[in-house]
Amino acid sequence: TREGGLCGAVQAAIGARCKALVTGIGAHSPRGDVLRIIAALKETQADVVVGFGGGSVTDAVKVATQCLTNDVTDMDGFDRLKVPHTGKPPTLPFIMVTARGDVESVIVAKEAGVSGFIRKPFSQRLLVERVKAILRRVAPKDPAAQKEADAKQLERGHLRMDPERHACTWKN
Repeated sequence: TREGGLCGAVQAAIGARCKALVTGIGAHSPRGDVLRIIAALKETQADVVVGFGGGSVTDAVKVATQCLTNDVTDMDGFDRLKVPHTGKPPTLPFIMVTARGDVESVIVAKEAGVSGFIRKPFSQRLLVERVKAILRRVAPKDPAAQKEADAKQLERGHLRMDPERHACTWKN
């Protein structure tokens, strides 16, 4: 997708937890573009990925999350995942923004590992809130962000409350 607009709004809303923006995904999700997404996700140790754009963008992100989970980082690795249902399912949360909303598309997206499905037209605020909700559930991989999150936790005896993730633990 391109910079600014919706991407800019999401970047502003999540602040320092926005680690990368990959733009210029070509038609039909070229493998080289998928490898660029994989490299960005791996380098930044992403907590969540949001795909804005048409089918090529969402397909590229779906493939990239599948590849990342299965340690595919080069052209040769794609062949290992050609057959459906080979390899581990994606573990990186992925929010897909799309114009498709039919039941079959939602089912296919869920089977491909999409964790959030937002149909166009949609509220910018809805997207930002979905990203924030996933980020609350996912512990940051960045040490500085983790330290900041830990500082916000409240402890009383064996009870620990994490207001960012909306979670409580008792005796770990």
